[in-house]
Amino acid sequence: MSNLQRDIETAFSLLNTKECVNTYKLYPWSNERIFKYYKYYDLTDKKALCITGSGDHALYAACAGAKEIDCVDKNFLCKYYQALKIALILAYDEKTFFDHFNNKGRMLLTDKILLNDIKEFMEDEAFIFWNELINSRVFKKNKRLFRTDGFPTKFSLDYKELKEKLSTAKI
Repeated sequence: MSNLQRDIETAFSLLNTKECVNTYKLYPWSNERIFKYYKYYDLTDKKALCITGSGDHALYAACAGAKEIDCVDKNFLCKYYQALKIALILAYDEKTFFDHFNNKGRMLLTDKILLNDIKEFMEDEAFIFWNELINSRVFKKNKRLFRTDGFPTKFSLDYKELKEKLSTAKI
């Protein structure tokens, strides 16, 4: 079985269970106040190593000037979420980006994403992963893929600058 197939099956397992299985649940937003400490670092043209998590660390590192960002996480589903978040930023303006997370007043991913609109900003595996999930009935019915702890707030970043820096950063 390929890693992609395993990852899709793990995601569907999370969506279909009613148990509290936090091992592979995704943080939709960082549960740290990372905006407080990235402002102290000039990462211009430097390499950075970040936890993948919600993808927010890589976003802040890119905005701080990092050109190459390696991300690690024990949760192998995080890479797909980060890829989706970055593709949404690169494809849309700030309001449209956040509209994809306004799910009944909660800042969780909606099922209204038009993947073909952002496909050019995603690697094939991430596109396939989200295409399987977003188009499933179980994803539309529940959000068990995501944790609910953390700080669901908007970025403390200039969105246009973030978009520009992401377009040149290698993550």
